Amino acid sequence: MGGEIFGPLITVGASLIAFFVCYGIAVGKDHVDAWLPYISDCGNLPPESCIFTMLCAIASFAWIYTVYSLHLQVIHRCGKNGALRTFAYFVFFLGFLSAIGYLMVASFQEGHVLDAHNTGAFMFFFGFVAYCFGYYLICFYVNPQIVSMPITVTRVLFNLIVLAVLIFHMICLFGSPFVKDVNGLKPDQPDFSNGIERYNEDSPFYNNHIATTLSEWVLAMLMLLEILSFSIDLWDSDSYSQKPIRDDGSEILGFSETTRPGSGPIMAVYDNQGINDREMQDARARPAYGYETDNVYRRGLPRVSMNTVDRSEAYRDPYMSRDRDNNSYHEQF
Repeated sequence: MGGEIFGPLITVGASLIAFFVCYGIAVGKDHVDAWLPYISDCGNLPPESCIFTMLCAIASFAWIYTVYSLHLQVIHRCGKNGALRTFAYFVFFLGFLSAIGYLMVASFQEGHVLDAHNTGAFMFFFGFVAYCFGYYLICFYVNPQIVSMPITVTRVLFNLIVLAVLIFHMICLFGSPFVKDVNGLKPDQPDFSNGIERYNEDSPFYNNHIATTLSEWVLAMLMLLEILSFSIDLWDSDSYSQKPIRDDGSEILGFSETTRPGSGPIMAVYDNQGINDREMQDARARPAYGYETDNVYRRGLPRVSMNTVDRSEAYRDPYMSRDRDNNSYHEQF
C-alpha cells in the first residue's frame, strides 16, 4: 500500500466533515432551515463559511492528487499505445477540471459571487462524471487491468446512476417542474438578500426546493462513494510500479523483488509465463535462492512449475553454480 491511497480517503473525509459540520453550525445559528438547505448554503455565511472553504479546499487538492495518481497508473499501463496515452491525458484534464471546479465552489460563496460559484459547480459535477466514464473506458482496454472487470462494470452502472441524479437535479434547479401554479401561472421566484433560499411549506416553491436540495445531497454522497472506490485502484500502486512491462504496456509476469544480505534489491523469477531472454535482460532479472529443472523455489514460497525458459541461457548469476550432473542450480554461500 502506497501513500496514493490517502488521496481518495482525504477527499471523502474532508468533504463529509465540511458538509455535516457546517450544516450543524448553520442550522444552530438559524442561517438555514434544517429541512433542507443546499450544501453550499451551509457554507455561505460566517463562521461556517470559513470552515467550509478550508475543508473543501483540502478535499479539492486531495482530489487533484487522486486524479494524478490514477493517471500515473494508467500511463504506466498504456506502454507505447499513442492513441490510448493521448486519451489518458484528456481524461486527466477532465479530472483536473473537476477538482478546480470544486475549489471554486469552496472559494466563491453563492451569496457573494454567484456566477463563479455556479461555474465551479458545473465544472465539478459534469467534469467528475465525464472523468469517471473516461477512466472506466481506459480500464476496459489497458492490459493488465487496473481492477477486475466486474468492478469496472459495476462502476460504470453506478456512474450512470450519478449522471441520472445530476440530470434530475439540473431539471429541478432550472426547469422548476414541481413549482405549483398560482391562478394557472407560474409565480415569480422571490429574491433572497443573502442568497440562501428558505421557503415555508405552504410556498408554491417548497416542493421544488426540497426536490432540488435533496437530489444535490444524494448526488454529493454518491460522488464521494465513487471517489472512495478509487482507493481500490491505488491500494497496490507502489508494488505494481516496480514491475517490468513490455512495450505494449502488458506486465512481464513472474518477477518479484527481494534482497540478498549485503546487497541491493534483486529480482527473483517465480513464474516464467511469457518471458523471453530479452525481457529478462531488460528487467535485470537474477535468480534469488535456487532452481531445479522442473521447479523454482524461493524461501517461504511454494514451488511453481517452470515450462518455457531455457535455464542454460536465462539463469546466469554470480551467486549461482550449475550442477551439470542433475541439471539443477544451487546458490553459492
